Amino acid sequence: EDTTIGSGKTVRYLKLNDFLEEVKSHKEELYVKKTTSRFIPETNRVWLDCLFAEETLCSKFIALDKKLRGDIAKRLSSCKKAETFLNKETAAEWVSIHEFLDANRAVK
Repeated sequence: EDTTIGSGKTVRYLKLNDFLEEVKSHKEELYVKKTTSRFIPETNRVWLDCLFAEETLCSKFIALDKKLRGDIAKRLSSCKKAETFLNKETAAEWVSIHEFLDANRAVK
């Protein structure tokens, strides 16, 4: 489905199963940040904050993300606005796309 979003850009939404098949056809892994991603049941769509790369690169990124968020949270613990930058999370949880969809009952 093609649609125009609020910014005026046209985006194409794939059927969820078609998207998963496309992801499977690559050797890279897809990880989803649980706290900032969501399944939208009304439209059967997902909005993903994700990584798509070789496993080793994903692991390195996730480790660095956790370390930096922890360091920032410690240094700015007295600053309420720091929560905005961190999206109120200091240890983001990254999971596989299938774990995310299973937890959100998006895949039947």
